[in-house]
Amino acid sequence: MRAEDQVLVEHPRIIVDVREEGPEGVTDALWIEDGRVVALGDEARGRWHAGARRLELDGGACVLPALTDAHCHLWGVGQRVGVVNLRGASGPDEVMARLQQAEISPSGWMLGQAWDDHAWADGEALSLARLDAMFPDVPVCLRRIDFHAVWVNSCAMRRAGISPDWRPTRGAARRDEAGRLNGLLVDDAVLPIMAAILPPDEAEDQALMAGWAETLRAVGVTGAHMALVEPGRVAMLERMAAAGELPLRVAAMIDGTRHPDLDMILERGPRHDPTGWCTSHTIKFFADGAMGSQGALLSSPYRSGELGVEVVGEEDLMTRIPALMEAGWQVAVHAIGTA
Repeated sequence: MRAEDQVLVEHPRIIVDVREEGPEGVTDALWIEDGRVVALGDEARGRWHAGARRLELDGGACVLPALTDAHCHLWGVGQRVGVVNLRGASGPDEVMARLQQAEISPSGWMLGQAWDDHAWADGEALSLARLDAMFPDVPVCLRRIDFHAVWVNSCAMRRAGISPDWRPTRGAARRDEAGRLNGLLVDDAVLPIMAAILPPDEAEDQALMAGWAETLRAVGVTGAHMALVEPGRVAMLERMAAAGELPLRVAAMIDGTRHPDLDMILERGPRHDPTGWCTSHTIKFFADGAMGSQGALLSSPYRSGELGVEVVGEEDLMTRIPALMEAGWQVAVHAIGTA
């Protein structure tokens, strides 16, 4: 072990166990080896040597253990190579300017993320005709900042098998005043588009995982509750954990809304990893969408007249949730609106 991976931390009052009252739950020194506390108090000081680091903190200092992000998304189209960052664009003109300067992604699509129409002037909106004019033969998929909606061009809809008269079973495909699709798809209506984009292979998935883990760990986050994970990625995470290759602890919430191979996961049952590296004991459903993309289901309409989107209905949830809980699963439900 390198000497720089050994640290003595001294502080007048370090709480090590909130369950213990009095001196049993408090110490004044920690000895850390390779990121783990291995000794306290006098034993910690006794292990210190000249090659190790020593941190003497005053009484006003705050020492925190590593943190866990309780709602995190580590994968998505917007995190892949060749994706145009549209965050902060002042309006449709700037969105188009950024796309015009960008290159097509390795997937063969023009991909973008994080446009936010709420930051634009009233009445400004993305235009299907304008996007078609710039990219007549290249499919385009631009994800909104909340990841609950996409703006696509006609080429993308053709690639996804979306016809002019298509109406999604779940989610919403917005239309213009003449009743024609305007390129804005909300919640489950985006699924045909996502299915048409070449998916990342496992090597790319693992590279994205490693990159995000490095970012999180740099700010003291060593665990993440991944709030929506496909069953196939759960299997990958478990393989990485078993091989000692998972770069942070993960609690996976498995997507219970959309995936046909969910039955395999349910039959296997919840997994409570005693080491904490990869736990998969939660199923997540979506009752509705998000406010920003007008997908959250409301009892009174938005200014546009829309009421939002019902993804999984109350009757379905009331049928599925008790059975899952009885089988040992935790259940999480995304429910934003008032209806």
